[in-house]
Amino acid sequence: MPSGSLHIVHLSVLNPVRHTRIFGKLARTQVKLGYRVSILAQGEEGELESKSVELIPTGIFGRMSRRRWLAPFWLMPKAAELKADAYVIHTPELLWRVPWLKRKTGAAILYDVHENYTLNIRHGAHWPIGVRRLMSRAFSFWENRMVHRWVDGVSFAERVYAGQLGWEGSNRVVLENRAQKDESISDVSLPQQPYLLYCGTLAEAWGLFESIDLWEKWYPISPIRLVIAGHSQQMELLRRLHGRIRQSPYSEEITLIGGEDYVPHQDITRLIDHCEAGLALYHDLPQIRGKIPTRFFEFMQAGRPLIFSDQPAWKQLNEQSPFGFPHVEDMAPEDLIERIRNWQPPQLSPADYAWESQVSAMENWLKVCLGK
Repeated sequence: MPSGSLHIVHLSVLNPVRHTRIFGKLARTQVKLGYRVSILAQGEEGELESKSVELIPTGIFGRMSRRRWLAPFWLMPKAAELKADAYVIHTPELLWRVPWLKRKTGAAILYDVHENYTLNIRHGAHWPIGVRRLMSRAFSFWENRMVHRWVDGVSFAERVYAGQLGWEGSNRVVLENRAQKDESISDVSLPQQPYLLYCGTLAEAWGLFESIDLWEKWYPISPIRLVIAGHSQQMELLRRLHGRIRQSPYSEEITLIGGEDYVPHQDITRLIDHCEAGLALYHDLPQIRGKIPTRFFEFMQAGRPLIFSDQPAWKQLNEQSPFGFPHVEDMAPEDLIERIRNWQPPQLSPADYAWESQVSAMENWLKVCLGK
C-alpha cells in the first residue's frame, strides 16, 4: 500500500479485533479502497494475524471488569500514539474522551453506531428498573452533545437507527450489516446432519431459550440435532444455558459451539450453509423492533430457510426477498417441518443481501468526512 495512504484506526473496548462488522466488513473494505487500517480491540498478543489490517490486541477482559471501565484512560493514549488521520469509535463509553483525542491528534472522529444504546438502557435487563429511564435520558443527552460538537461523521449499522437518533447536522450514512462471504478457511467440525441452527450472539432477547423449546417440540416428530453457535460475555446466561441443555430430554442431540469463546465468522457462515434451517425467534422489544438482523441477510445468501419471529417489518422484507417463514405460536410443528422440507431457495440478487451493496456509500462518506 502506498506510504501516503490515509490511516484509519478503529477503537473498541469489548469487541474482538476480528469482529464481523469492524474487521470483516469495514476495515477490510477500507483497505481495498486504499486506506491503511488498524484495529485496537480485544485479543491476545501473538495469536492474531492479518495480511491487510493491522490488529493491535488489548487483552481479554470481562464486561464488568475494572479494565473495561478504565478503558477511556488507557485506550485513547494508545490510539493517539498511532497518529491516524481518522479514528472510528465503536464503543459509546469512549466518546467522552473524544475531545482530548481530537485536540491531541487533529484527526477526524467517526462514530459507528452498532445499537440504539438509549433504548438498550431503557428496556434492557442490565440496569435496575428504577434508574433505567433516568439513565437512558442522561445518556441520550450526552451522546447527542458529543456527536454534534466533536464527531465528524456517523455511520449506522441499521437503517432504523438513522430515523430514531436523527443527528441531521452530521455527515450520516447507513452501512447495513449485510452478508459477506468470509475469505478465511473454516476449520469448524460440522455436526451430524441434518440440524437446526441458532447462531450469533447468545442472548435471551434473541430467542435463545425459545429456540430450544421449539426444537424439543420438533424432535419427537422428526428427530434432528440442534446446534447453538455463538458467544456471550454474560456468565449468568451461560450458566442458565448449560443448565437448560442438561435438563432437556434430548440433551445428547444438542451441540454448543462457542459459549465463552468467540466463534469466527467463517465458522458461522459454514454452519449456515449446511443447516436444515435456522432459528431467529427474537423478542418483540423496542430495542429490537425494526432492526434487520445480519442473520436474515446471511440466510438469504446461503439459500437456507430461517424461522423468524412474526413481526411486520420482517414479514415485509420476507415478501420482497424471501428468506424463510414467520413463526406463530399456534403453528403446529408438523406444519413447520413440512414447509422446511418443501423449501425452494429463491433467486435473489446480491443487491438484496450482500455487503458489497454498501461499499459505494461508505467510500463517498469517507471522502466527505476526511475532506479528500
